[in-house]
Amino acid sequence: MLSRLSRASSRHLVLRRFLAASPSKHPHEQSQLPSSSTKYPKPYYHVERAPPPPSKITRTIEQNPTLRAVVLKLAALMGYNSPAQVAQRQALRIYQNAVRNVDDQERAFWHNECSLPPTFQTWFTVVNLHIWLLTVRLRALPPPHGTHYIQGLIDHFFEDVEDRIRTVLSKRAPDRLVTRHLKICRDQWQGLGLAFDYGLVTSDVEVAAAVWRNFLGARGALGLEGRGQVVNYAGLEKPTPEQLVRDPDADDGSGVRDFEGEERDKYVKFPELMWTVTAYIRREIARLEAIPDADIMANGEVGQFGRIIVREDTLPSEES
Repeated sequence: MLSRLSRASSRHLVLRRFLAASPSKHPHEQSQLPSSSTKYPKPYYHVERAPPPPSKITRTIEQNPTLRAVVLKLAALMGYNSPAQVAQRQALRIYQNAVRNVDDQERAFWHNECSLPPTFQTWFTVVNLHIWLLTVRLRALPPPHGTHYIQGLIDHFFEDVEDRIRTVLSKRAPDRLVTRHLKICRDQWQGLGLAFDYGLVTSDVEVAAAVWRNFLGARGALGLEGRGQVVNYAGLEKPTPEQLVRDPDADDGSGVRDFEGEERDKYVKFPELMWTVTAYIRREIARLEAIPDADIMANGEVGQFGRIIVREDTLPSEES
């Protein structure tokens, strides 16, 4: 499964590069991929690699209308406009337009309010939540489109994850080390999805618990008088007692620790933060549900994710 998630298909590479820059006559596609910036000011300042320039073959095809028509016909025969291929391209638009930079929109909330460190792990967890939100909506697409769109979205997500892992480690990092980190990310992706799926079909209490584990670092698991232990449980459905008891000196490098000293006052805000993120999740699920299937399948339109904090997000009173 990991290999399917983390590698890009290389078949017909020249043909795909040419067609990606060519207008499509398929009714469920826009004419071309959206443009993107080359620099994404992530907390760790990830810089996207520049796309390769058009090859000589691509330029030749573009300049020859007859040859171009032949190539387009061959592409149709090779399944380029099959439902699975269309879903892959639409999923790329969804990922690029709505998901990839979603942590930048609320960086102050995640880093200041939730006290998450400016690391790759924080980017991954925040984007993973929004991948799950989109997955919930894409499941409702008529078969087989739902399966194709979800697979495409996950493929593009993990291609981006692999690229960022190689950037964080180094360009010369051995593949086995990259693969190990990809497996960790895969486990966290599965764990977060399972936890929020369970909360979605049960109660907001379970959703809030998943928020606490993933976005508040499961801080305070051993009580407010804990010794500042490392408590990175991102992706775990429910920490076991053994996982809660850790050596306080064994730092896993996550940057997430229990609050100590005057910082313990931050625990007072945890119920409100859990409520705020839970309300955001419910609000976004309702927004995505209202988008017609035709809009998603025609141009990959899922809109933009809203703000996490809005005025109507107030804690329920004791009377209610």
